[in-house]
Amino acid sequence: MPATLATEDAARLLGLHPRTIRRRAADGKIPAVRDDLGSWWFDAEALEALRRQQAADKAARQEAARDDQAQRLEPELPEWLTTSEAARILRIGVATVRKHLAAGTLPGRDFGGVWRVHRSGVEPPAPPTS
Repeated sequence: MPATLATEDAARLLGLHPRTIRRRAADGKIPAVRDDLGSWWFDAEALEALRRQQAADKAARQEAARDDQAQRLEPELPEWLTTSEAARILRIGVATVRKHLAAGTLPGRDFGGVWRVHRSGVEPPAPPTS
């Protein structure tokens, strides 16, 4: 016979309030049996499996949120940036960007009197692969 847990023990295992456990059991969201006196009883193995699934779901949601946040923080750069955009990303002055362009230390081109910086000059290097 599998080990059974009372409502309070099940609530402690899942980190929920006992009322929430009873409501979810009544809705069929948590496997449980109700006795003749109205008490709920929960299968310990089923609750442990549910707890592991909840932890995995939470980890997946957190990972997706981190990925989503990283995409918002690091939008795709256009191929050619203005000197002002490059200066903001590199956290240097526009005059310094122009000096680097003139010296050839920053990849860029003169498009009819307007300097543009290639995105390869402002993107962080790719992380090393192991």
